[in-house]
Amino acid sequence: YNIIYFKDHKTMSEKKLYQPTQLQTKEDFFQWTIQNIYNLFEGVDEDNPSLQFFTNNTDHGLEHEYHVYQKAMEIAQKYEEETWISIRKDLIYAMSIFHDAMRSVQYDESDPQKIRKEKRNDKNHEKYGAVLFEKLIEKIQSQNDLKKHIQFSSEEKEDISEYLINHDFFSEQLNGKRFHEPKSKEGQIVRLADRISIP
Repeated sequence: YNIIYFKDHKTMSEKKLYQPTQLQTKEDFFQWTIQNIYNLFEGVDEDNPSLQFFTNNTDHGLEHEYHVYQKAMEIAQKYEEETWISIRKDLIYAMSIFHDAMRSVQYDESDPQKIRKEKRNDKNHEKYGAVLFEKLIEKIQSQNDLKKHIQFSSEEKEDISEYLINHDFFSEQLNGKRFHEPKSKEGQIVRLADRISIP
C-alpha cells in the first residue's frame, strides 16, 4: 500500500497516512484508518463522539467499511484474473471509507438541532460523503509535503465522488432519477461489495 508520512497529533513523531491497495488484516485496517482520522482532523482524539460512533457502529461504521473494502478487493482481483483488465485499486479504499462516513457524524447533546442534523446527515449521506471526500483531498493537495504522495487525477476524483453519490442505487424503479449505477468499474465493484459484504 502507499504510505504518506505525517507528524503524530500527540508526539510529533512521524506517522503514516494509510492508503492500501491490497487485502488487509482487520487489525491493520482499523489501526491505520483511525490514525488517518487523527492526522486529517485536527483536535480529534479517542473521546470524540463521532469517532466513537464510527468505531463502534457495526452497521455503517468502521467494521462495515472494512468488510466492504475486503470484499471489493476480492472482487477486483477476481475480475482482473478473468478479464486481464486492470482495476485502479487505490480508488477502492477511498470509496469504501467515505461511502457511509457522514452517518457517523455526531453532534453535541447540548445542540437543540442534534436529532434533526443527524437525521439530515443520514438521509443525505451519499452527497455529504462526496463533499467530505472532496474537501479532504483539497486539503491534502494544498499542502506541498502531502500532495506529492496522493495524486488522484481529476478523472479519478470525479469517479470517486460519482460513486459516493450513487452508491445506494438499487434500480430506476425504486430510486427514480435521484441516483444511477456508478459509471466506473471501481464504483460498480464497491457498490456490489457493499451489497453482499457481511460482518
